[in-house]
Amino acid sequence: MGGKSYRLLHVIGHKSEVFGKPGIAVLASDRPFNIEAIKKSLLDNKGNADVSSRQPYVKVQFDEAGKAKSFYATAGGFTTNASGDGLSGEIKVDGQHVTGVATLKSQGEGDLQRSFDFRFAADLIDSASPSAQPAAPLAKLGVSGTFKGNGKDARLAFVSARPRDPFADKPSLMLIFTERDHSRDPRPDVRAAFGDYGSAIIVSCHEDGDIFGCEVAHAAHPKKPFSSSGKIEMHEFQIAGGQVQGRLTTGGEASAFDQTWEVDLRFAAPYKAADTLATNSSRRNSSSPNRSAKAAAPGSSQPESKPTVPQNAGNSAAAMNVKELAILRGVENVEYKALVEQIGFKSERDYKSLAAELAKKLDAQGWKKEDSDLIGVSAILKRKLGNARLTIFVKPAAGGSHVTIMSEGLKWDP
Repeated sequence: MGGKSYRLLHVIGHKSEVFGKPGIAVLASDRPFNIEAIKKSLLDNKGNADVSSRQPYVKVQFDEAGKAKSFYATAGGFTTNASGDGLSGEIKVDGQHVTGVATLKSQGEGDLQRSFDFRFAADLIDSASPSAQPAAPLAKLGVSGTFKGNGKDARLAFVSARPRDPFADKPSLMLIFTERDHSRDPRPDVRAAFGDYGSAIIVSCHEDGDIFGCEVAHAAHPKKPFSSSGKIEMHEFQIAGGQVQGRLTTGGEASAFDQTWEVDLRFAAPYKAADTLATNSSRRNSSSPNRSAKAAAPGSSQPESKPTVPQNAGNSAAAMNVKELAILRGVENVEYKALVEQIGFKSERDYKSLAAELAKKLDAQGWKKEDSDLIGVSAILKRKLGNARLTIFVKPAAGGSHVTIMSEGLKWDP
């Protein structure tokens, strides 16, 4: 699609209607399908199933005689569907099993270019079918490939994956790629963005591989880190066998803030989904009544319940409750995310003046600079007090600014 290639590794088939008559639909993708969603669609649309997915995939409709009659395909933000010339294929159905081939000759140019050619064997699914798909072979743990900034290479040698707060009400995870080992850091994404582990990429995605966030921090970029989630794509993504794997690519050189960058990485990393971590945390908490009910990220420590917060919290950040931060006083609609120790809020002020005001409030409360403030297309402030640390991102947004605060060492009890 659009001149980019997608490896079709997963396939499903189901009964459908083709031009008002019984037929078979075959769907193929570079990653597993959400079988539960497809089963629900099949149940809700009996006799005329309308199965769709947000992931890259191609759907070919076959008539009763087993001939390909039409197709639909989507990938990289483009969709196409047609019938007739250029499309060929046939299937053989044996009970609940279908085998066949489907081909679309290359058509169009540039973003409108599309083609496919694949052979397949799949079981036909229905509303009663099992929910899981067979996984693709597990890749060797690690990362390999290309990461360039302004034409200069950076060798990303380490990758980790961990759950993060749901985004758009969907389970999500974070992938962290760095030049130097970050495995012992309970919150490596913050330090990686500031170059503490060399050049780095931090990607946030749903558990179907759909990317919604990407922070780029290449040593060759004078303006870093920067966000550029619309420039990078996920291919061949899957979570299976206790690990996550896939391929990340920009499809060539991309640009951002008068800088260039390019990514083409294959990766595999150990991964435990958020529900597994939450279950383990719940078990620990139920057997230890004196521990906080907050679920901790891997490697982090649990605070004791009902701590005594001193009146002068500024003298000891380790004893400070998160809601006693001076920069939150008088701010409305603050969003607290205890699982990842993150705070967010919006302001009608422009990001530069707001960053200056936040810096003054932090100074007054005793926080010290851990690094020089970065003021460019956005503002980044790093502060330390005792054992606590804050990394504050102030970014321009519609109607003002958006503030994200990553914290360590604060109390998160009510």
